[in-house]
Amino acid sequence: MRGGMLLAGLATAGIALAAATGAAGSGRGIRTRAAIGPYPVAHAGVVAGSKVRGDARTRTRDGRTEVRVRVRGLAHDATLEARLHDGRCSDFGDTFTYPATGDHVVVALRSGHSGEAGARVKVPPIPAGRQFSIVIHGDSGARIACGDLLAD
Repeated sequence: MRGGMLLAGLATAGIALAAATGAAGSGRGIRTRAAIGPYPVAHAGVVAGSKVRGDARTRTRDGRTEVRVRVRGLAHDATLEARLHDGRCSDFGDTFTYPATGDHVVVALRSGHSGEAGARVKVPPIPAGRQFSIVIHGDSGARIACGDLLAD
């Protein structure tokens, strides 16, 4: 993997996911939202039919994007990652990379005994005018759930 990761700290509970696809703004800022669910069919590097569901949200304003993710249906005490990917879930796109730095947007998730996890991270603005998705990666790195980010 080229570059580094912009990583949120581990968290133990939650249920919301978001990622912004616009430049910094004022007021409410630019917002997106995704409903996260299992992949319906297997594909290279994809596990179909997981029980993972949740949501994501992003908000870009004042030169930063906040990405929030909440998921449920995880094994207890599991460690996973939510990553921003190019394109829709059905595109099976690559992890988004900031061109200038090679960094990725990664939200580290750790489930509690309830099988729920949530966390947030603030990163440089995510580019406007592009389609993104939030992909949940299991401990093996396989894609286990995904949500297309849409304007909120």
